[in-house]
This record gives sequence, structure tokens and C-alpha cells, in this order.
Amino acid sequence: MAPSAVDERLGAPDLVRLDGPAEIRLYRNAETACTFHVFLYIDNGTAQTKSVEHYEARNQNGRLEGAGLANCYRALVSPDAIS
Repeated sequence: MAPSAVDERLGAPDLVRLDGPAEIRLYRNAETACTFHVFLYIDNGTAQTKSVEHYEARNQNGRLEGAGLANCYRALVSPDAIS
């Protein structure tokens, strides 16, 4: 998924950090107290296009998996992206 597609679904990130070859985007949801991290890397085929290679969700207790991850993602998805 391209960065623009991520922005269409989740809105503007709360934080963007460059860490070596990775661009890490952080999205927060105050209601569910979760953060969703999206890791983008440059595609091997093109030197300028980035795409999502990894994502994870966290709360104050640590990493969310299964239903917790899905609930965090759903809380962040823009209503316009669903229709």
C-alpha cells in the first residue's frame, strides 16, 4: 500500500519519523488509547516509491494482536474510506 492510500484511510499521521531506510508513521486514537504504527520502505523495483511493509498496534500495556489490533485499526479508519 502506498503512503497516499494510508493517508486516505487513516488521515494525517500524528508523527512521521525516519529511521534508517524506514519511514514510520504513528496514528493515535484517544478514545481507544491505542497507537497504530505503519512502517514504509522503498520498493526494490523503484528507488522512489515507498510501500507498507509492516504495521502494528499498541496500547499502554504493549502490543495488540487479534481483536485488539482490529479494533485499534477500525477506530482510526476515516469514515470516508469505508464508503
